[in-house]
Amino acid sequence: MHSISEKAVARLPLPTTGNKVHFFSGAILQGKKAPAGFGVRVTSAGTKSFVLFHRADGRKHLETLGRWDENAHGGTLTVRDAIIKADKLAKDIKLGRRKDARPERTRRAEDGDKPDVLDVCGLLDHFVERYVKKDAKLRSAGMIEQQLKRLVKPRIGKVSIYELRRSQVSAMLNEIADEHGPRMADLALAYTRKAFNWYEVNGADDDFRSPIVRGMARTKPKDRERRRILADDEIRDMWAALDTIRDPACFSAYVRTLL
Repeated sequence: MHSISEKAVARLPLPTTGNKVHFFSGAILQGKKAPAGFGVRVTSAGTKSFVLFHRADGRKHLETLGRWDENAHGGTLTVRDAIIKADKLAKDIKLGRRKDARPERTRRAEDGDKPDVLDVCGLLDHFVERYVKKDAKLRSAGMIEQQLKRLVKPRIGKVSIYELRRSQVSAMLNEIADEHGPRMADLALAYTRKAFNWYEVNGADDDFRSPIVRGMARTKPKDRERRRILADDEIRDMWAALDTIRDPACFSAYVRTLL
């Protein structure tokens, strides 16, 4: 390709599953020429990120430069900014100005130099403190924190977010469904998905990708359809019983609001 633009990136088709890289080696935008290996990675969820394919010590690497700023959930790079960043990176690697030519994610995975926040427990704690309690100020913060602590952390909490696989998430959901029921498994899935998606957009690491995909829920919307409604005396009994519940503090008010 000989040219690239914001519109060209916007028109890139979404793959049915996974992701696909569209290369724009040598493409020119406003006098800036993309280096060899420059491309745009498009995920089935619609996220577009800029990447640079390069070799280091005979090994092939696909390095993430950052997300396109026109994504639905935002990003940090315009197309022109991405080309400039890619060109600098390519020159730094070629001239040996970067001490370790491996992408940061590869270096951490191989050398074990990972910040504490980059296991699942750390990510969940960061999500609860930063988003649930501070940014969104959710009244259900206590319940969300307790469910993550009770259901998710014991099963996958010590796994690095870079090493976590879809199969491990699926195994966790199966265990929760067997022990607590499929709807509780879906609740854990919803909280974990939200945390992963939040970190993918707001975290300090452009390389993280959530392993959770569509279709992992243990129930279907049809399974959750109402079968009947409560009788008046049942509502009165439930209303009175809610006075005895103290933990989580928001639960009684939540149920009464639903009623």
